[in-house]
Amino acid sequence: MGLNSKQEAFVNYYLGEAKFNATRAARLAGYGSPHSYGQQLLENIDVHARVQERLSELQLSADAVLIGLAAQANSDMSAFVDHKGKIDVTTPWARENLKLVKRYKTKVMACGEGEILETEVELYDAQAALVAVGRAHKLFTDKVQVENDAALSELREFLSGKAQASGDTD
Repeated sequence: MGLNSKQEAFVNYYLGEAKFNATRAARLAGYGSPHSYGQQLLENIDVHARVQERLSELQLSADAVLIGLAAQANSDMSAFVDHKGKIDVTTPWARENLKLVKRYKTKVMACGEGEILETEVELYDAQAALVAVGRAHKLFTDKVQVENDAALSELREFLSGKAQASGDTD
């Protein structure tokens, strides 16, 4: 069964403005007794299913995360520099790549009788993105080197003793 308009409004408020507060979402959706209705609505099978559906729509897939990291790892300033070597974030190419910008700052500085506009653009750390992608693909392994053979032998004995003890209780 589908949701009525009030229930749909509750879901929208619950996931948005009310920030997962069922009482507030019920009040914003127009329910008369928001404290009792908020909890009841969350327990309603159809409302609960709609909340879960909307939450799953908001989640990024692993592929989407890797695509974003790959874009950061391959980013460079060329999208933000015009043919004269000045930073320009208004071009279609720059606007398409604004998700790669970590920080953007402009300053107007007085210079004699005129003004100079200084613009700074900082992109996300490409090396950090490469490391995150490498970890996702398990390209890096942490190795532990044991220098003390006696300690390793004791550990093996201890573990084999535990294995035998657990085998006795089966």
